[in-house]
Amino acid sequence: MLFQLNRKKRLANLEIKDHVIRFTEMKNSMPPKPEKYGEIVVPEGVLKNGEIQDQLTFQLLMEEAVQEWGIKRKAMQFLVPDPLIVVRKLQVPAYLPYEEIKGYLYIELGNTIHLPFEDPILDFTVLRSTEEFHEILLYAAPENVMNEYKNIFESCSLHPLTADISSLSLFRLYQLMDNVNEEENVMILKLDQFGANIGIYQNGLPLFIQNEILSHYEESDHLQTNQFNLIEPLDELIESIGRVIHFYKYNMMGGTTDLHKIILSGDHSLIELARKKLESQYTYEVVEMDYGFDKGNEDEKIPMKYYACIGLGLKEV
Repeated sequence: MLFQLNRKKRLANLEIKDHVIRFTEMKNSMPPKPEKYGEIVVPEGVLKNGEIQDQLTFQLLMEEAVQEWGIKRKAMQFLVPDPLIVVRKLQVPAYLPYEEIKGYLYIELGNTIHLPFEDPILDFTVLRSTEEFHEILLYAAPENVMNEYKNIFESCSLHPLTADISSLSLFRLYQLMDNVNEEENVMILKLDQFGANIGIYQNGLPLFIQNEILSHYEESDHLQTNQFNLIEPLDELIESIGRVIHFYKYNMMGGTTDLHKIILSGDHSLIELARKKLESQYTYEVVEMDYGFDKGNEDEKIPMKYYACIGLGLKEV
């Protein structure tokens, strides 16, 4: 999986966000350990909700990053910006072999499958199969935007192979590092400075993934937002999470099951406050991802904001 673009060597892993480009390169070790990592700030207006607004500046930033990180001519994979991803739970006919499901999905575009953009790139996860249907989780991203990224990466002497989703990458890392009980129902909450990604996982599979844009992003300079005007959007997000939990418990599961744990990650400056608010609002255990990845010979630890990129590095191409 997901969104195959080309094929593999030792990879550079990139996360593209409206305000930053992050990078990791993983050692071949267990537990996993980043050998290199870094980030470059993206000026306001270059990217908006994951779409490239200023191609020239973005390309110049990528050229600077490639030089600084020493990844010229590297094979790479990247995390699709969260606002670009649409995720839907669907049922497809049981007579379809797994290898024919993707073709069926493309045929059904505009008929039984409606997306907010034309010409998507599609992938899917099979959740369960019955005699009547396969239940799948469909992932879609706009092909034109994906190709824009691919073309710029290639023009910067990179070789893009695949693209993935941040929630899946974080869950991959969580599974590896926490010795997860497959029967555990968890929410992966990736809380970033200007958005949040909410994923619910059951029996080791994604059931629900949704992106939320925090309200202050639409009205503030994304590099100048102060701590005070981050609190109200955080409270709004906590309420939205409550609606997601209610939808999962009652609409998806018919009131028969519940979450066990909320796993928190991301780059939001008030992530500790978010944890306390979640604990006071809900009865679930709330755990911040903290795996103690060190910086080699230094005592400092690699910040949690790199964890999605580290999880991407665990992906098999």
